[in-house]
Amino acid sequence: MPPQLLRLYPVFLASSALGGLALCLWTDATELESRKLYSDMSIKYLLNSVPQTLAALLLLYYACTFSRSSSAFTHRMMVHSCLHQSVNGLMLASLMFSAFQASLSLCCTFPAMCPVDPTACQLSRIVACPASVAHLRNYNLCMRAIHSCATITVLFALSSIEAAQTVKGLKAQQRRAKLVTFSRHEPVHEASAAIEM
Repeated sequence: MPPQLLRLYPVFLASSALGGLALCLWTDATELESRKLYSDMSIKYLLNSVPQTLAALLLLYYACTFSRSSSAFTHRMMVHSCLHQSVNGLMLASLMFSAFQASLSLCCTFPAMCPVDPTACQLSRIVACPASVAHLRNYNLCMRAIHSCATITVLFALSSIEAAQTVKGLKAQQRRAKLVTFSRHEPVHEASAAIEM
């Protein structure tokens, strides 16, 4: 990995954090606005962005401290800490929920593309197509797909911390290493004129 890319890594972390959080908040606010028209309000729609907010704060911490010399130790400790693992677990749960919502919208919009036959397994008894957002085009399919992509981006940034620290450590060792070259033949020096026979 070129050193320029390693210098841009904190920018990648910060943009993933802020961009992913902004997209998730925007999609959640849009869906909440559409549900408000039909008085379909619930606290769970307000909690959708909590994992992304926690992950964004953690990524911003990593981005701000990545250039420090002590970050190799502290970041490895943080990656294996309970905090990082909890945020990672929340993000995985958020990804599963977001992918389920996008799949549901896909099945409601295009039944032919649904992986299961809705009539054969009576899918509507388990999960009905959302009537509250039926007036919106494609049952909010685009919004839910964007939410899934933003969640995947934040998860990728979270999972890349340890690999980036490993590459950073290898680059530091490479800079410190001094290559010693050995010559097979001893240099031949002419005899000094001061030596008398």
